[in-house]
Amino acid sequence: MGLLNSISRLGQRWLGNRRFDDPHASISRLRICRFEEVESRRLMVADLHVGSVYYEQAAGDDAQPNILQFTFEGGAPGTQLTRIVIDGDKDGAGKSSGDVFFDTAPGGFGVFQSNPLKIISHDGFQVLSSQVTDGGMKLIIDLTGFEVGETLVLSVDVDEYQFVSGNEIDVNAVAEGAEFQRSHFVASFVAPHYEDVTTHTQFWDAFNQNFAAADAASGTHLDLPPDRYSSQLDLSDFTAGAVATIAQIPKPNSLSGVVYVDPNLNNQQDAGEPGIAGVSLTLRRLEGNAYVSTNLTTVTDTLGRYKFENLPIGTFQVVETQPLGYFRVGATPGKVDGQVRGTVLTSDILTGINLLGGDNSVRNDFAEAARGGIEKHVARRF
Repeated sequence: MGLLNSISRLGQRWLGNRRFDDPHASISRLRICRFEEVESRRLMVADLHVGSVYYEQAAGDDAQPNILQFTFEGGAPGTQLTRIVIDGDKDGAGKSSGDVFFDTAPGGFGVFQSNPLKIISHDGFQVLSSQVTDGGMKLIIDLTGFEVGETLVLSVDVDEYQFVSGNEIDVNAVAEGAEFQRSHFVASFVAPHYEDVTTHTQFWDAFNQNFAAADAASGTHLDLPPDRYSSQLDLSDFTAGAVATIAQIPKPNSLSGVVYVDPNLNNQQDAGEPGIAGVSLTLRRLEGNAYVSTNLTTVTDTLGRYKFENLPIGTFQVVETQPLGYFRVGATPGKVDGQVRGTVLTSDILTGINLLGGDNSVRNDFAEAARGGIEKHVARRF
């Protein structure tokens, strides 16, 4: 019975013998939309702006597949879009009236013709894998090398579960924008020095306002078709769009080192040279052309060790408060992954320590000599 209803509905749609209460009866039909709020602030350089546009080619015999396009702008250097998920289970309750599914092979729930998933364009990056089953509501694509401004275009047949009640199911072979509305769009990103982030949003039949709001908030524009899709024809009934913005969160940094006794004055901690407990250290951050206080201080432990944790991205300066009873010997800039970051400004100050996100700068050390031991060391040398 469901199949007969679907055939009848398609016949009415394409033979022009439509009822006045048919929601598809006119190109100027009332279109459901929702204006999605986007923060009215200027997004930071590390914020992302991602979107997708869906198009139902609406061939009467369902011969032509549906088209989906994806792209993103913004983000930190090296940002990549790594996973895309389209989910037609709109309310998360499983197969329900109004959900959409992928008709990729003949013989399943789909009606008329089916079309498998096909990657139309992926210039500049690689599609690692795709997961979609005939009759399934979820499409997953894994990618590598998908960078800012690039575009993925794919085709696949999408049908609608028009009515579901137990085992009684009516299927609509033409899923236009209104039918695709509220389908979920999930996009996952990675970037050096930033936490992995994932956006969650939905497709909307009328989407120009949402896209314009995201443009204004982000200061970037997505190279995707508008709601009408074509400059020659108004195809807005057949489209839906999804857009999202999200802030990338820098991975926390740390900066650590040792304050130690250096009786041989060689400015390196040799075996047996102890740390100095209770030494105060202050952290400054470069703002413009000057270092300013971060209001962060710490004190060395019993082994002379100190550490500043959960630091943001930035360039830092660590200042040692000279311990009483000791003479300055020198300082040594630390390393991040074996590479020196920073320089010695004075024996009490290490400066220019650039932390990019997820960096652990270690062995930012300060060498001291006990005042009473300097003369003995010099006398032994001469």
